[in-house]
Amino acid sequence: MPASESPSKLARAVEEGRIMNVSPREKELMSSPTLSTGTTFVGTTNFPSEVEDSPRGFPYVASYLDSEDTFAVFRRFGWVHTRLLLNKQDELRVLESDLRAMDKLDGDNASSRKYLQSRTKDNARQLPPGRISRQQLLDTLEKKTLEYGQLLLQAQQLLSLNRPADRDHQSVINFLENDFPLFEKETSFVYEKEDLVTLRPGRETAFLDAFVERMLKVCHCRPIQVST
Repeated sequence: MPASESPSKLARAVEEGRIMNVSPREKELMSSPTLSTGTTFVGTTNFPSEVEDSPRGFPYVASYLDSEDTFAVFRRFGWVHTRLLLNKQDELRVLESDLRAMDKLDGDNASSRKYLQSRTKDNARQLPPGRISRQQLLDTLEKKTLEYGQLLLQAQQLLSLNRPADRDHQSVINFLENDFPLFEKETSFVYEKEDLVTLRPGRETAFLDAFVERMLKVCHCRPIQVST
């Protein structure tokens, strides 16, 4: 909402239906001259022009989520990352076991022990049909290890992201439920609360945000979103 919009205009917007789902307490606040003019209530249908100008569907949702840092809410797919990590971990376990067995076989045999002492000789040795070389096994191990490490670090980074504040989460829910920009299945991600993260960086004033949110709940006021 533009900063120039006065409390009286806010009240008129409610009457005209441009701001929906407003509680009696919010109506009282809107009529107050002390209301901050840079505030947008959850449930408003007034969006920036870049949102309104976007085609309905995913482009519209993307423009909305990108319009404010607080709306950048996404799933981290924690279970999927864990499942993939377990699979790659077990692949590495098998390859590691194969390499240890190969090394032990050559180490226990005096005639083949030289292949553990020289990579050149090991690569040049003649192997029985169907048996892979140590270098082939190491190449596979390297590829799988790098994939595993990359996924492991990615999972760690996602896990370290902050959870969205309740008021920010509710803002996105209200947008999707009130505007119906996507089919139901496509909007289901927003209800996976325990798996959601925000791209909004942590702020030194986060404790103040949490305090205000608690006070709003105590006063039975709906959350508000302050423009930045």
